[in-house]
Amino acid sequence: HHLRAGRDLCGAIAASFYGLLDLVPDLDVTFNVILSDGERLVASRLAHGGPPPSLYWLAGHPAFPDSCVIASEPLFPDSRWQAVPEGHLLHIHPNRAVELRPVLPLAPERHVTP
Repeated sequence: HHLRAGRDLCGAIAASFYGLLDLVPDLDVTFNVILSDGERLVASRLAHGGPPPSLYWLAGHPAFPDSCVIASEPLFPDSRWQAVPEGHLLHIHPNRAVELRPVLPLAPERHVTP
């Protein structure tokens, strides 16, 4: 329902994560999610109460031209693999530009209740 409320993909993932924390504030939560609207893609590396699972991305590989590969671990040796930092969203724009957006640490002004 966050997308219907007018949020963009990054905002919808962040609001869903915060909403989950509202439901289970005393539990450890990991939240690696990938969401796309067919033009852009957002992947999250979020957790509360412990470290999030790993998440990596690779752009510019000759075997995958005009693409960005996202995986839980580097799929093959290549120095271009980059880890998504803890508490961040990976936003791939329609022109395939890659942007990292911080979401954590939780800040009161960023906290959203569904």
